[in-house]
Amino acid sequence: DLPLYPKLIKHPMDLGSVEKKLKSGRYAAVSDFAADLALIWDNAHTFNADGSDVHQMATKLRKLSEVQLGGVHGPLREGGASGGGSASGGGGASGRMTARQAAAAQEA
Repeated sequence: DLPLYPKLIKHPMDLGSVEKKLKSGRYAAVSDFAADLALIWDNAHTFNADGSDVHQMATKLRKLSEVQLGGVHGPLREGGASGGGSASGGGGASGRMTARQAAAAQEA
């Protein structure tokens, strides 16, 4: 139990929650997914001391996620925010990213 955590972190987010949101199709756009990842890294930096293992790993994972997601824009699934369709066909020129690609970027 971390009693100080809720006092310091007003908007908690974790990789397990991101995974659940990915699997359930709750991310309409790559930017929504990227924002939750950034929130995780921000929270890790806020709560953990500069130079700590967690702080350093959050810095590395932030850079990795920015590289993996850089230049990828648009909906994560067909129909964007309004649709409940399946994952789109892929990255590439369309700028779309499948849920599987987003999950792989998260795991990297």
